[in-house]
Amino acid sequence: MKSRKFYRYIANFLIGVSITNAFILYRSGHPGSKMRLKEFHELLATELIGDYCTKKIAGRVGHQIQPLPFRHFPTKVAYGNAARKRGRCQHCSEKKKRSTTQWFCQDCGVWLCHTGTENDCFLLWHKRRV
Repeated sequence: MKSRKFYRYIANFLIGVSITNAFILYRSGHPGSKMRLKEFHELLATELIGDYCTKKIAGRVGHQIQPLPFRHFPTKVAYGNAARKRGRCQHCSEKKKRSTTQWFCQDCGVWLCHTGTENDCFLLWHKRRV
């Protein structure tokens, strides 16, 4: 990974090494575990994120990203990860509104708009389903 800011590379490397070392320690403490490193990364991320909430943009008072009461996470589909990069929002489609998005819920298997506000299709869809 080339970068003019070498400290980013060093920081990413050290974080990766520490996560791998934690995984090795976990596996030594749980010899019967079949967990793979990728699954360990996902578990670590969900445990660290938890129900974190922060302001969306400094300067806009009152807009906060609401923590979701469930374990579904929006995934932004990057180029090459799927057959198509964008999909039609399921929530907007039910309201007869045409909207395409890059955000996808892997647990539900649907495309949903994700803005981080109270009118967020991802949030509204899951509140209605849970």
